[in-house]
Amino acid sequence: MRAGAGNIAMKKRRNQDSRRPSYASGIRYARIAMILCESESGTTLTRLARELAVSARTIDRYVAELCQMTDPLGRRMVEAVGAGARRRLKLVRRQQSPDASSYRVATLYFALSVLRFLEGTVFEYDFADALAGLRSKLGRWQASRLQDLDRKFFAVQYAPKDLRKFEDQVDKAFRALIENIRVRIVYTPISGVERVHEFDPYTMIAYKGGLYLLGKSDHADRLLYLAIERMKSVDFVGNESGGFAHFRMPAKFRPGDFVEGVFGIVDGPSTRVMLKIRSAETMTYLRARIVHPRQRFLKYKGADCLEIPVRGTEELKNWIMGMSPYVEVVEPQSLRREIADKLRTSANLYR
Repeated sequence: MRAGAGNIAMKKRRNQDSRRPSYASGIRYARIAMILCESESGTTLTRLARELAVSARTIDRYVAELCQMTDPLGRRMVEAVGAGARRRLKLVRRQQSPDASSYRVATLYFALSVLRFLEGTVFEYDFADALAGLRSKLGRWQASRLQDLDRKFFAVQYAPKDLRKFEDQVDKAFRALIENIRVRIVYTPISGVERVHEFDPYTMIAYKGGLYLLGKSDHADRLLYLAIERMKSVDFVGNESGGFAHFRMPAKFRPGDFVEGVFGIVDGPSTRVMLKIRSAETMTYLRARIVHPRQRFLKYKGADCLEIPVRGTEELKNWIMGMSPYVEVVEPQSLRREIADKLRTSANLYR
């Protein structure tokens, strides 16, 4: 009996010894700690398994043990967030302000560089204030990581509109959006015929380097887009009690329903367009982009084609002209003839 008990005890000790951290596992824990310190957003468990050359099961065991670690105050030091393939391991951050980190400052700075066409408007000032507020809460070490942000983040703008002269229009439109205030807009469209709209602004849209208001006008049954730079003036509409007239946004309104990819700011009849792609490079370029939310690549009569359903073809025509001679309109025939006429006119200019 004693011999049997001794064998059981020896097996128990061996099992305990096998679960104790080895030198190799200690090195792996140290590598995990280094990886977590290098990134405030943490790292995926998939990446950890790959870099440590261990199984997902082993990583799960490491994560379970690390998530039990606490500081002298009993607070957890490491946490696992997310689920499935997106599950991440990260350090628990305890800063003076939960919003203050060098990564958040850099993210906000990059957003500002992408929206550089908003310079001189209320948006630029609010961005600057937000950046200054976040910077003021950073520690010395975090602040040191933010040197040369203007060289680390840069966005190339394609023919952006100059909105600096329309600061008042942007400011009032912004307030009207936030507070659901009806506005009176003196507007000059491309036709040049000035019109006064009583307008309920639902959404402000940044589109191709410009700003537009999408909303309900007293001059149309459908929603309209109004360009900020074509607004001669914007004023709040008053009510009988001396305050501002307010409106209620329709519950079923969704701005995405009124945007058709790169062709969606100008409305028109629904049209199915088939485009033949005439070069492999152009096909590679288009496949890497979403030019329309319902685009479809397919073979049509043996050729590589792009099918897109659009509302109106005004903006699509300009895009097709810009992609010539690598994109050919197959359908509809009316659009094919119109593009052919435009190309002939263009060619005649260079004779």
